[in-house]
Amino acid sequence: MNSIWVAMVFVFQPLAWSYTKSDQAALDKRLPEFVFSKDEGVEFGFNKLCRQADIPCGIEYSFETAEHPVSLKKRGHYVGAEAKTLLDALIAQNPRYRWTINAGVINLVPKAREGDKKRHDSPLDRVVESMELTEVALDIAATRICQSAGILIHSAAIDSIGGSPIVYRKVTVDLRKVTLREALNRLVKTDGHSSWLFSQQRKHMSHEYPDSLTILQWSGMSADAGKP
Repeated sequence: MNSIWVAMVFVFQPLAWSYTKSDQAALDKRLPEFVFSKDEGVEFGFNKLCRQADIPCGIEYSFETAEHPVSLKKRGHYVGAEAKTLLDALIAQNPRYRWTINAGVINLVPKAREGDKKRHDSPLDRVVESMELTEVALDIAATRICQSAGILIHSAAIDSIGGSPIVYRKVTVDLRKVTLREALNRLVKTDGHSSWLFSQQRKHMSHEYPDSLTILQWSGMSADAGKP
């Protein structure tokens, strides 16, 4: 009896990454014109992009970048590009970071170090059990949220980008069992026109740097931002 072998070939098609409607809307925003300047820091370029697209965002500062700043190697000039295209172009010049988006807030997050099999614990993974803030100034709200997660920041700094005057805008948020990262994202999302920059405590040579948090804000919809 002849044996008949039947080969079954299964082809697995990778699924395209899907985003929520709010995330997709943010990534689809089109800027009439955008320029990455040579020698500017990746964090500066990221914040500039978020301001011009009017997308709230946050940066967890990379240890390596803090100690050995990496500047963009080449100038980039884009006309009519979507925010996602610009984010990918930015990260391509500094692979120490990756970008994520959740609930319409874009984050710049350090990649794990090469060969480091253990996940690096971030203070931003700590949990905010319960906190309700009503009509509290943005910088004070950020400070209280960090302190509730056990991050001893004396006071969050507040600054402006794009020439906007500093206005101590107030926010109202109700936080229940969220990570510190999620809480800060909720804060800037509620405000709508700001970003956060967190730098973890570190020791470099003879200097010790404490945890620090800066809130950057801009005024309303930037005139540079295009429509989705």
